[in-house]
Amino acid sequence: MKLETQHLSLGYDDKIIVEDLNLTLEMGKITTIIGSNGCGKSTILRSIARLLKPKMGTVLLDGKAIHTLPSKIVAQQLAILPQTPTAPEGITVEALVRFGRYPHQKFLQQPNVEDNTAIEQALEQTKMTEFRTRSLETLSGGQRQRAWIAMSLAQDTPILLLDEPTTYLDMKHQLEVLHLLEELNTKTGKTVVMVLHDLNQAARYSHQLIAVQNGQIMAQNTPELVLTNQVMRDVFGIEAHLILDPSNGKPHVIPFALAVKK
Repeated sequence: MKLETQHLSLGYDDKIIVEDLNLTLEMGKITTIIGSNGCGKSTILRSIARLLKPKMGTVLLDGKAIHTLPSKIVAQQLAILPQTPTAPEGITVEALVRFGRYPHQKFLQQPNVEDNTAIEQALEQTKMTEFRTRSLETLSGGQRQRAWIAMSLAQDTPILLLDEPTTYLDMKHQLEVLHLLEELNTKTGKTVVMVLHDLNQAARYSHQLIAVQNGQIMAQNTPELVLTNQVMRDVFGIEAHLILDPSNGKPHVIPFALAVKK
């Protein structure tokens, strides 16, 4: 399995957000796209997920242009959890998770043993089994996010894309979601590609970081090699102390001033 972009240019109407992007995502790892607001992080993720058609260039899935592949084929290979997903009013957790099986079903096919097994596993992995009959709107923010992730897991794809999965969650629920993604990667080898704002969380939970500025990749490597003082200045416009987190040995960013423009 290989997912990459070649000379990718993206935008909305006449405005170009990303230009000539060449990117290869490492399979079986957790990769996080970081950068300041409006730099093109979510735009890149949406294009990789085939939600945004390129202006130029292409996204390749196993060497084939993703925008030319049938939707069902793509949905069997990658799942996307957007920043603010919406669901029908009153839908239960189990009903939501069942949506994840649609790419694997034929027209008018009833759920089979494989579907039911995938749903049960997704509920169990996300610790949502006890909430299966609850309607989505009665859950806490963290529980709702786990329900959406369960739907993505039921889709049973090797690649999982998430756009700011910790947005609007308190610190405890943020950690719950990130721990879950780390566990999925460790235990099942699932490739996780996500957008995060919190640099310390990105460093803690990622094998690789991609720092983006103005639609261009400024750095792509391990957290130790990406989170440098130069990247803090060039990409985020801040001065920061960079120390090692004593709990995990990963870089920890402590901002203390705005970078002086030269």
